Amino acid sequence: MYFFNRFIVLFAALFVSVVVTAQSGSLVSNQEYEREIRESEQSVIEKTWANKSLMDDLFKPIDEQLAAFQQKQQQAANLQNAEYVMIVLLLFFLFTLLYVFTENFRHIERGKALENQKSKQGAILARMLPPQSIQEYMETGEIAPVIWGDSLIVVVELLLPNPLPAGIDRRQIKEAISKENRALLAANGLVRIRVSGDRMLSGCKSHKLIPVQQFERAMSYVSSLEMVSNKLVLGASIRSGISFGDVVFGALGTSSIRVDALGLAIDEAAKCSSQGAPGEVWITDKVRSFLGHSENYKTQELLSVPEQECSMTKITAV
Repeated sequence: MYFFNRFIVLFAALFVSVVVTAQSGSLVSNQEYEREIRESEQSVIEKTWANKSLMDDLFKPIDEQLAAFQQKQQQAANLQNAEYVMIVLLLFFLFTLLYVFTENFRHIERGKALENQKSKQGAILARMLPPQSIQEYMETGEIAPVIWGDSLIVVVELLLPNPLPAGIDRRQIKEAISKENRALLAANGLVRIRVSGDRMLSGCKSHKLIPVQQFERAMSYVSSLEMVSNKLVLGASIRSGISFGDVVFGALGTSSIRVDALGLAIDEAAKCSSQGAPGEVWITDKVRSFLGHSENYKTQELLSVPEQECSMTKITAV
C-alpha cells in the first residue's frame, strides 16, 4: 500500500512536469513565430526603401493617368467657364447695341419734332416779326419786344343772334367762323394777333404797302367776314374798329408761342369797335386823315373821345 501510494504521487508529478514542459514549449514556439514575422516585415520595409525607384516605376503610370484625368477635368471646367463668360459678354453687347439704337432713334425723332416745331414757329413769327427777332427766338427761346411802327390795327367783334336758330350750337358756329376768319386774314395779308371772347384782333404791317393800301385790305377783310358770318348763321353780324399807329409785339412761352401786342392803337381800335352797331365800321382820326377825300369811302358820324384824345368816324364803302 505504501508503494502504491508512492507510485501514484510519482505519476502525478511526472504528468504535471510533462504538461508544464509542453506548455513551455508551445509558448516558446509562439514567441519565435512572432519574432520571425516582425523580422520579415522589417526586411520587406528595408528592401522596399532600398528599391524606391522600383516602386516609383510601378506607380508612375497610375500617377500619370490620374494627372491626365485631372488635367482634362480642369480643361473642361475652364472651357465651361469661358462659354459662360462669352454668353454674358454677348448678351451685354446685344443689350448695349439695342440701347444705343433706341437712344439714337429717339434722338432722331426728337430732332425731327424740334425742327418741325421750329419750322411752324418760324412761319408764324415771319408774318409779324423781323428776321433778326425770329433768329433770336430760335436760338434763345426769347424775343425782345419789337415795335411795329405805322401799323393798321383791326378789331372785329362777332355778334350772334340771341337766341340762336334751332339746331345751331354756339361753340361749333364760333369755331366755324374762327376758321373762316383765319382764311380771310391770310387772303388779305393781315396777321391774327389774338382772340378774346367774341373779339378778334389783327393787324396789317408791310413795308411794301402804304397806309391807304393797308386800309383797303382791312376793309376787304371786314366786308368778307360780315358776309361769311351771315351766311353761316342767319342774323349774325360783326362790328369793327380800325386804327393806325405804333404797337409793341412780343412772344411768350417756350414749348408754344403766344404772340401779343400792346399799344394805343389797339385800345383805340377796340373803342371804335364797341361804339359801332352791327355791320358798322368806325375809324380813328389818324385813319381818316390819310384817307383824305377818298372817292371809295364815305365818312358819316363823328364821335369825340376826350379821355383818349381822339375822335372816331363811321365809314362805309361807296
